[in-house]
Amino acid sequence: PATVPSARESAALASWSFIHDCFARVGGQEAPYTALDEADQSRPRKRPHDGSELFASEARCQSMVQINVPCVAGDNLWLWRADHWLSDQYVVYNHENCCNTGLHVSKNASHVTMYGLFVEHTLSDLTLWEGEHGTTFFYQSELPYDALDDKAAAAKGHASFVGSGYRVGDGVVNHEAHGVGVYAFFRDHDVSVKVAVRAPDAEGIVIKNAFTKYLNGGPTSYIAGKGFDCRKEFGRIESIIAKGSRVLGRSTDSDKNKRSE
Repeated sequence: PATVPSARESAALASWSFIHDCFARVGGQEAPYTALDEADQSRPRKRPHDGSELFASEARCQSMVQINVPCVAGDNLWLWRADHWLSDQYVVYNHENCCNTGLHVSKNASHVTMYGLFVEHTLSDLTLWEGEHGTTFFYQSELPYDALDDKAAAAKGHASFVGSGYRVGDGVVNHEAHGVGVYAFFRDHDVSVKVAVRAPDAEGIVIKNAFTKYLNGGPTSYIAGKGFDCRKEFGRIESIIAKGSRVLGRSTDSDKNKRSE
């Protein structure tokens, strides 16, 4: 982590740094390639365009972007844990391409502002904001398609998904977020997320225009020539915001538009 400059002052233009038009992807064109792939003969061994060997590696990280100094402004960041690979020919399952958090704003990083922040499919809190006086304008996130419920996680030796779309750290007392969207498509397992946005119950924390959206859900089946067919039965976000122990906003379960039996 970088050392916090003692001279930084949010009112002074010279104190500020900028990050803009940033795209991060965990899971490259060839990832994942794991021990599971070695055992599964249906997985590709060669690149489709030239027949050369794939790299024997899997992409992984703790956070895609971490900010450790105050007075940073970000504009147009898309932080993506890849849900497919090899030009959409193969889908990612079982928490492969492991990445916990898209954006982590550390306790050292006060006065950070984000304009247009997009985080998708990570396996814990998609955004974790621990610095004071942070502000976000327009946030879009999508929870992981391959999230594991308790039963599936135990069978595979992984941790189940317990993350949220946007989380303000427990010790923070000043934070603003305007326009916060958290979407859900639980393709593989019937996962229930308690709350989309988590924050302490402090007067200085303001979350405006937050919403959730149920996009789709499993169980899925593959139809040759058409792709995946989803039955819209899996998954729910139970509430929109939790400020401390106070839960605000109704469940998105009624938005499922489930198919009739």
